[in-house]
Amino acid sequence: MAFSLDHIVRYARPYVMVILFNQGVLSFLHGHWVWLVALTLLGMAVAWSSKWLISVMGVWKGPWFPKFKTPGDPATRRRIIFVSISALVIVAFAYGYFLRPMMAAGGNLLPLASPHQGSVPYYDELNLVRLGWYLSPLGLFLACLGIILVLRQIVLKRQFQPLLLLLLLAAFLLFYGYKSRAFPDNYWVIRRYAVVTIPALLILAGLVIQRLHRLASTHPRLGARSAVRRILVQVCGSGLLVAMIATQTVAAWPFIRHRELGGSWGQIESLATRTMEADIILFEYGRAQEFFLGPLRNLFGQSVFPLAHDKPDPDSFDRVVGEYLAKKKRVFLIACDEWTSLESSEFVFEPSERFHFTSQLVERTYERLPEKMQQVHFSLQLYEIKPRKQGHTMPREALNRHSSFGYASRGFYQAELGPGGNTFRWSRGNSSVEMPEIDATYPAVLFARVARPDAGSATESPIRIRLNGHDLGPLRLSRRFSNYNIPIDRSQLAQGERNLVEFQSQTFNPPASGTGGDTRNLGFMLDSIGLQSLVPMGGARAYQVEFGVESERIQRTDFYAAEADGYSWTGSAPSLVWPVSLDPGKNYRLVIRAVKSNPDPRFRQFLTVWINDVKLDTRELIGVRTQFRNYTFAISREALDRQMPTIRMRVHPIWNPSLSGVSSDRRNLGCAIEWIRVEEL
Repeated sequence: MAFSLDHIVRYARPYVMVILFNQGVLSFLHGHWVWLVALTLLGMAVAWSSKWLISVMGVWKGPWFPKFKTPGDPATRRRIIFVSISALVIVAFAYGYFLRPMMAAGGNLLPLASPHQGSVPYYDELNLVRLGWYLSPLGLFLACLGIILVLRQIVLKRQFQPLLLLLLLAAFLLFYGYKSRAFPDNYWVIRRYAVVTIPALLILAGLVIQRLHRLASTHPRLGARSAVRRILVQVCGSGLLVAMIATQTVAAWPFIRHRELGGSWGQIESLATRTMEADIILFEYGRAQEFFLGPLRNLFGQSVFPLAHDKPDPDSFDRVVGEYLAKKKRVFLIACDEWTSLESSEFVFEPSERFHFTSQLVERTYERLPEKMQQVHFSLQLYEIKPRKQGHTMPREALNRHSSFGYASRGFYQAELGPGGNTFRWSRGNSSVEMPEIDATYPAVLFARVARPDAGSATESPIRIRLNGHDLGPLRLSRRFSNYNIPIDRSQLAQGERNLVEFQSQTFNPPASGTGGDTRNLGFMLDSIGLQSLVPMGGARAYQVEFGVESERIQRTDFYAAEADGYSWTGSAPSLVWPVSLDPGKNYRLVIRAVKSNPDPRFRQFLTVWINDVKLDTRELIGVRTQFRNYTFAISREALDRQMPTIRMRVHPIWNPSLSGVSSDRRNLGCAIEWIRVEEL
């Protein structure tokens, strides 16, 4: 309470003025001062001619309004003040709880308090109604009666001890009502102001219940002769208390058997062990900061610094990181949403590993009390920041599975794990991805590995892709992840800046289409995306496809998913489209690092390779298990009739481990390929 009160006293003056203006107080004083003067004169006239009003009130007898004799009696004036204030409290309560939520919302705007600029729409249903969610409507009604009881004690009995409570409650209710009304998604409003508002209202509700019990035992009309009436009054007080407790128990029942953020300690401890070698940890700006910054700092003593926004100044970033590295410190960076746009001329972001965090939270709702738990998932990509080597150009490879920090994406949900262990992201509909700058003097190709499930008419329409404002045409997606290669003319590439890929997609809602319980509006699934220049290979340049790392973004067929040891099994007829252009006027060679599938030394297996339907040669595969060998094939010039050649292979014979009784693996295996490389001779 002291912290919240200190915040109000020191920082709330602009908000107080805005609240008074938004509620019409200041605007009324400024624009209707004539009516205000008239009302003041009318009030003075009523006060001077209150004899008749007092005579009417004099017929009321009892502890609330004992009969008085003279109109000028100070007690009489206090009774008039008490009745007036109580009436205002009742009218304000009825208006805020019953009338205001029924009024039309939407068009009206609330101006933001200084130093903020602009306006936000207000939410009429988020004032007393929201307090009723936490207190129950019965508790809120009893709290209103409790305010009247406290006013009676202050005004009539002149006992000013509860005055501070009422003043604090009024200040916090003012802030609570305005903040939750203008910013319903700001939960810090609930945390900061509700710590005083809700307990104070509960105290006032308890005061009413206590007063009923005392009334049953002390009221002269409920004496020994009226035991039944006394018991009824006591039961009424106890019943109100039981009703409040029962209401809140029913509201909290869905969460009694659940544990919020269960298992978080072990997962964050695992994250801390992966970053323990870092001297400095930078954390990408986003919602994940509130989950991981505090534990990594306070529980594990790591030096974690959050980025302040999603577009850091490159020069400032290079200067700060350069100072750390000059002191021989290792600097790690953790990215979650990959929304940050940052390009460093001095450092590279080297991906290390991906960390997945899964737990449960109470659902975030703004229109009612939470009723269920919701799954929270964060996919964190860890990077180490290292100095850029001399002559190292900007990266031109794909943003494979969104693991290239600094190239921002928009319109995507957080990364998720697919059935095969691949990481992908659902789009929210229209979305975009930044791609690195590439040489615009040559054509290029855009790689995209995407999919979209069959959900009826909502997913039948294709998605459209734009590059730097140029329409690349429609793309019809399949249910499974597929690789798409889109040729790019050099006139469509950005000159001296990053390339922006935009997706336009219709969304669907799984419950509405009967395909699942995911309540999000979903567009399509993006596994990886890349932009590759078709500048011909030459000189000492070579291009190598690592099948355990980046094969998912290569357009390929008859390859199984990558194994953990960094290779992929093939079927009998694997093929792939080579993602780099080759110059037909130069000589190249193809190197395939592979091993046969059957570990039996007597089993003979052969590999035949074609490029653009031109046969290169046949090699016998030797070695077993992890004894990978390099097999070299000379590429003839007649095989290079296309910019992006197709490499086709045939492995014979194939081997099925389950039929041989070696293991339960039922796949027909050709060979295992670790990488394929093309070199200029």
